[in-house]
Amino acid sequence: MKILLINNNHYRKGGDSTVYLNMGRILSENGHEVSYLSMQNPLNEPCETSGFFIKNPQLNNKGTIYQLLNFWKYIYSRESLSQFKRLIKHKRPDIIHLHSIRGGITSPIILEAKRLSIPIIQTVHDYHYLCPINTMVDGNMKVCNKCANGNYWFCTLKKCEQNKAHYSLIQSMGAFYESRIVKLISNLEYLIFVSNFSKNLYCERFPEIENKCSTIYNFSVRRKITSNTSYANCYESYYLYFGRINQIKGIFTLVEAFKQIPSKKLIIIGDGPDRDRLENFVNSNGINNISLIRHKTWDELKPYIENSKFTILPSEWYENNPMSIIESYQFGKPVIGSNIGGIPEILSDNITGYLFESGDIGGLVNVLNKANDLTKAEYCNMCEESQKQSDAMFNQSIFYDKIMKVYKQFVHENAF
Repeated sequence: MKILLINNNHYRKGGDSTVYLNMGRILSENGHEVSYLSMQNPLNEPCETSGFFIKNPQLNNKGTIYQLLNFWKYIYSRESLSQFKRLIKHKRPDIIHLHSIRGGITSPIILEAKRLSIPIIQTVHDYHYLCPINTMVDGNMKVCNKCANGNYWFCTLKKCEQNKAHYSLIQSMGAFYESRIVKLISNLEYLIFVSNFSKNLYCERFPEIENKCSTIYNFSVRRKITSNTSYANCYESYYLYFGRINQIKGIFTLVEAFKQIPSKKLIIIGDGPDRDRLENFVNSNGINNISLIRHKTWDELKPYIENSKFTILPSEWYENNPMSIIESYQFGKPVIGSNIGGIPEILSDNITGYLFESGDIGGLVNVLNKANDLTKAEYCNMCEESQKQSDAMFNQSIFYDKIMKVYKQFVHENAF
């Protein structure tokens, strides 16, 4: 089968990009002809169709007036549409699978695929059809459902995008255009959600999609645990956070908790908009048990995960199906996570880790103390349960079979 995968980033920038690249690999390994369409970036992985990739409009580097006059580039890129048409003519895919495209490749390609009668499916990684800035978090960094009913102007009123009115207005206009004018979600043949939490939110807002969607969790590849990195050897090891350095990830709740447990070491790996603020906080408070490390490639990151005691995801927004948990489980690492969004679907409290209430510093300290009090045998059992969870829920063979079941609804059997 000829499959075209589309995503704004062709490198491991976040969970959506990781899933997009992993999906391409597993489809190719199973004999399908996979093509890609993405944005140009020096960090991109090598790709045969990179000549069709689209330039980034980079409006963030321009002044306010320019951004407002050219906001349409975020929702309707003529270059994207042109390159999409060229690629379709060149590759003639049987099916198109979208991931994240808002603000980059943009939505007109959906309408063009519809015009050409090419089935188009989307894996929905975030909340961009419910919230103009995708996160369902307002300008005060609090979870917010105000726009979920289709009134996207709350985003502008609350300055949700970087706490700036004109950025927020651009996002509101984009969401209004996609939802109310062109009704993009109605033009998709099928939607794949990566958590039941997300699926339920969307079906409540768009009941018409209930019969054309399903939940398929992301997947991982099992890693063999070698003798020198066995579970028992990590019993006295460090705790690890890896991911985007952003307030909504609960990163400041995390450092406040470890400030109260100076005998335990925390390593934080990543970059993001609050990186400098975090570094200043750690240094100014003399917190010596926290190490900050810049972004690492996947190959560089793996040893940090494999040699940690627990990984931690203290998010304060509606996490969907976080790859950091899935990637931790594949190394048999238990996880401490906040009880929000899709996290409790995949984190079994007291079995594969611990849950605490989002934003609760005292609650996080309590579960950290529980983790510290585990016997070595109890800890190793939790590691084994995490590995079992990885094999049972995030197996790539199961993932592939479920994706094929969706594709077969829309592609003639001769294409297989």
